[in-house]
Amino acid sequence: MDKVGSWTTSQVSYSDYQREYVFPLQLGTTNLDTWANTSSTFGGTYSITCIGSGSLNLPVGTFNDVLLVRVKGYDILTIVQYLWVDATNGAPLPIYFPGDDFFIPEAAAYAVNTAIGIEENVQTTELRLHGVVNDELLVSYASLTPLTLYVRSATGQLVRTVEWPASPTPSTRGVDAAGLASGVYILQVQGADGTVQAAKFYKP
Repeated sequence: MDKVGSWTTSQVSYSDYQREYVFPLQLGTTNLDTWANTSSTFGGTYSITCIGSGSLNLPVGTFNDVLLVRVKGYDILTIVQYLWVDATNGAPLPIYFPGDDFFIPEAAAYAVNTAIGIEENVQTTELRLHGVVNDELLVSYASLTPLTLYVRSATGQLVRTVEWPASPTPSTRGVDAAGLASGVYILQVQGADGTVQAAKFYKP
């Protein structure tokens, strides 16, 4: 995983990316990388070393397959941090900054929701707009959950609400567009699982 840029008070771009992780992490291995960016005159180095493994007890639960990682970033000064990483999915658990004697205070934090990591979210709704025909917006969709469709004007005003059932296989339905003035509208589709998609369409 390479860091290509960042933002604090201004944009920072990396001409030599900072390689922060190399997967899979393995106990006893170190990855050392040089980097250069627009906020640093000399650039620096970034190293990550896996120094331990085992179980970890947190207030949110016990994690049995955890790696302890030491990170050292160097740019004039060396900054050290420690990460505990779930070895099964790459999710960061606690993070600890020992701090230094000058600029960085000691700090620690841990995740309260570990439903994160390198897994990709599964898209539960597929959507395709075909346009308005005979005062109906034709929409093809496939969804594992029921849907609520909101038609909004270009300024965001809600002008229609429609409920559709789940349809695991693709089907086409119409949204009533009768009475809508000519112009651009936004169709916002929300699944029962909380996923939201939006697309523009034109009412002639």
